[in-house]
Amino acid sequence: MVDRSNIDELIKTEDGSHTLLFPEDGETYHSISGAMTEAEWVYLTLSGAATRASEQLKTRILEIGFSSGLNFVTTAIRFRQANAPLIYHGVERRRLSTNLLDQMDHIRNTDVGRTLLTTMKKKSTPLDLHLRPDIRCTVYFESVDQHSFLENYYDIVYLDAFSPGKHPELWAPPRLKQYRKALNSKGVLVTYSAQGALRRNLDDAGFIVEKHGGPGKKKTITRAIVKNA
Repeated sequence: MVDRSNIDELIKTEDGSHTLLFPEDGETYHSISGAMTEAEWVYLTLSGAATRASEQLKTRILEIGFSSGLNFVTTAIRFRQANAPLIYHGVERRRLSTNLLDQMDHIRNTDVGRTLLTTMKKKSTPLDLHLRPDIRCTVYFESVDQHSFLENYYDIVYLDAFSPGKHPELWAPPRLKQYRKALNSKGVLVTYSAQGALRRNLDDAGFIVEKHGGPGKKKTITRAIVKNA
């Protein structure tokens, strides 16, 4: 008999797009109010990535918590449409089942998603995907403790890890300072979390912290802009 206690479960969210439930933590990878809505508003739009794409600016993004690749697929489609260059790095501890990924809308119904799935089936570490010579994605399947962070490199950090309550090590003050160092002087960090402790720790880490309205039923989310002396 197969033990299903640690097998991710496919869930359709309120906007019709899919996410996954991680049984070990009892949390979903994306908002059940709308996975695609969250990706487009919190990460693509609020981060300024969509604006940078429209201005055809070369953009470097680091995602903490790559999971099913939803944020990457959403972002890459926009940059390709705008004919804008993109370098995208993801850090993800768990490599998801490609059979499960193949059931998700953003994988099955977009050519970017299908290309990502084909690349993930090769089981390479790190994963390297080139949509075009100027749109590239590298995913490191390792913990943030193992990852060697570049410094003063990224324009944007997508912080989309599981919640601070479940995985505090990804949100701890020393880690937030590491994310700050990874960003350049005009960098932006965005996340779905709006915890008061997180906002205070981001301020201490060297960010100007803003609260913004969230997607769907999520009242507030966080944008943090690098604070320059």
